[in-house]
Amino acid sequence: MNEISTQRLRAHVYELAGKIGEHNIFHPDALHAAEAYITEEWQQQGYAIHKQTYTVQGIDCANLEITCTGNSRNSDVILIGAHYDSVLGSPGANDNGSGVAALLELSRLFKDVPPETSLRFVAFVNEEPPFFYWDTMGSMVYAKAAKERGDPIRFMISLETSAVIETSKVVKRIRLY
Repeated sequence: MNEISTQRLRAHVYELAGKIGEHNIFHPDALHAAEAYITEEWQQQGYAIHKQTYTVQGIDCANLEITCTGNSRNSDVILIGAHYDSVLGSPGANDNGSGVAALLELSRLFKDVPPETSLRFVAFVNEEPPFFYWDTMGSMVYAKAAKERGDPIRFMISLETSAVIETSKVVKRIRLY
């Protein structure tokens, strides 16, 4: 099994927080740069990206989704998600650059070794204040659409703030499922 590289995790966090900096709807160019970075990483991994776009305060926003098809015949899905916006006034290295870094590395690992159950990786937008009070929060928009489609999501793993520490344990547990 390929291993998760500390160097790769750091590079993702550096790109999101160090180079792009604060990225949220109040800094739309930076938010779109973070979206583009995640999209490019997943394209390089060989995934087809589905964008769920919607507009908030006149700004185009997108949840990003890829699927790693499992080996089993059932249609169950395990959703692994992280939000890619940063809180107002912060570059978002830990909240949630670390979660996005883990998301990107998990998807990379599972591309080479498909899991038993299909995995859906989702990068959510607009999870920081004030959006978790409204129906424009990315995960809420995504959940409503998934429910309408009847997606067979068994459970979700949310990678949030320092998720990189437990990433190798998550990989092992998911493979057992």
